[in-house]
Amino acid sequence: MPDMWKPILDPKNALPDFALRTSDGRLIRRSDYRHKKPLALACLIEPQADPVLRLLRQHYPSCQEIGAEVLAIVREPAAAGMPFPVLLDADGSVIRKLGAEGQPVLIVADRFGIEASRLVLNPDNASETIQEAVRWLYFVEIQCPECGVAEAVPED
Repeated sequence: MPDMWKPILDPKNALPDFALRTSDGRLIRRSDYRHKKPLALACLIEPQADPVLRLLRQHYPSCQEIGAEVLAIVREPAAAGMPFPVLLDADGSVIRKLGAEGQPVLIVADRFGIEASRLVLNPDNASETIQEAVRWLYFVEIQCPECGVAEAVPED
């Protein structure tokens, strides 16, 4: 099969499920969003966590317009008052499971939990990276087969 006809989102790239608590004690699982919303998972490393969380808050309305959700994963308690869940991963096990150890990343997944993009969040260009993630969220949402977007079929 020519590369141009291969699916963009490969089921082999499914994100692992995880369960973490928010600062107010709510238990959030990745699977809570399966078949419901595309996700942007922000795996953050201190001390850059708070500035990136504030930037994510600025871009969150764009994510909501698409019907997507943002989940921020931090190792230490971070800025309060975010409109999206901020999950505490004190031992770093979920960040390791997601392959995001060592540098802050923003992972975009479709509503089925298939990873579409993994973007490094540098403090110098975090706003641009978040904007790119929003574009990815839009892209995976319009690729959703349940949404009525026909897939390209090769002609014989």
